[in-house]
Amino acid sequence: MKIELINPAPKLLNKFGQYSPPYGLAYIGTLLMERGIEVKIIDEQIGAVPEYKCDYAMITGTTSTITRAYSISKTYLDKGIQTIIGGVHATSIINTRFKEELNGASTSVIFGPLENIIDQLIQDMNSSNLQKYYVGSFVDELKSPEPIWDVNNDKYFTYPVQSSVGCPFNCSFCAVNKTYGEFKIKNIDLTLSEIQKASKTIIFLDDNLYGNPSYSKKIFTKIKDDIGYKNWGGVASLGVYKDEKLLKLFSETGCICINVGFETLDSNKLSSVQKKNHIEEYTNCIKTLNDYGILAYPGFISFPNDDEATLKELSIFLNKAEVDIFHYDFLTPFPGTPLFENLDLNKKIIDYDWANYDFNHAVIKHKKWTTEEWEQNVEEFYKENLYSRANSLEKKLSLNPSFTNSNLSFEMWHKLTDYLMGTFD
Repeated sequence: MKIELINPAPKLLNKFGQYSPPYGLAYIGTLLMERGIEVKIIDEQIGAVPEYKCDYAMITGTTSTITRAYSISKTYLDKGIQTIIGGVHATSIINTRFKEELNGASTSVIFGPLENIIDQLIQDMNSSNLQKYYVGSFVDELKSPEPIWDVNNDKYFTYPVQSSVGCPFNCSFCAVNKTYGEFKIKNIDLTLSEIQKASKTIIFLDDNLYGNPSYSKKIFTKIKDDIGYKNWGGVASLGVYKDEKLLKLFSETGCICINVGFETLDSNKLSSVQKKNHIEEYTNCIKTLNDYGILAYPGFISFPNDDEATLKELSIFLNKAEVDIFHYDFLTPFPGTPLFENLDLNKKIIDYDWANYDFNHAVIKHKKWTTEEWEQNVEEFYKENLYSRANSLEKKLSLNPSFTNSNLSFEMWHKLTDYLMGTFD
């Protein structure tokens, strides 16, 4: 049996390629290959096209790519090839009125994880008797995928590794806990095996590398002792900057940057999304990470009650705190999250075109601006404030020994900034 696994392209395909190969599909592919099935991964995000040379097609879909997933599925169905759709979006709408959109979109739909239903799925494939729905449940053990992607493809400029899933926090805009359940960690030896295969800069896909500080110290100690130095980046919650033992391990193992969700400089807006940051710690976080030669990569959210004064305040902060790079995304209510339920109930959502749920579009009502004005203001803010960070980074590269001795460079900085700007042009 042969199965094509398809990763659909988003509406705004970034012209600079993708950060990393589709890790989730690689994991599914590993589970299938372990059971004797031939697998082909087709990643539209790097220009690959469906081949229609298979017995079944399995298509994943995030909220921003699900519309494209439906279109791909229809093309396969029209060619007589049965399809299975799964992924984050399908899982998030299982108990909502939007579940109806799945009717007729594919032969079958998978809700939730695949691990404990895959044998039944394969059995049904072999007997040509696919069920309409398969509902998986959370598993306790995390496994590793085989690298069945083209790791040397230049359109991927990082190599994905995952040591844990989940987050101990419950921000109302985040779908992580809905998707993965409780925080789970992977066997350290499995993660080390993934890292050893890396031929490029590693991107840790963990939702929060500070979700379990004790585990993080264990794994990065092992990386330091058994592997050594590999360029890498990842995501962590604000509190990581206070854990200097862990930051030292990060630095010693090759950490280039840490993405921290600052979200906003307004405490009331933080409270509105159940985020428990302390704004007065932001500057210290940036400085402390920099002191360890780590690029601080804060994320901010554009809220529907932001205005010109908000943008000015943020611009001043970026300059004063010497932020080298940042991302600034629209507050996006993903199905299944408390934020979505609240905004949907109160009729604050003005756009249900899932393709626009990519952080680059305004899909909720703004208090003051039209949708077009909001999107234009954010784009202009990016263009005025992102590339101007080069002066700050140049100063750090020349004066800070930690940066000078690290592998942080303008090349990597430009890759990140170009990627962030890639959907605007």
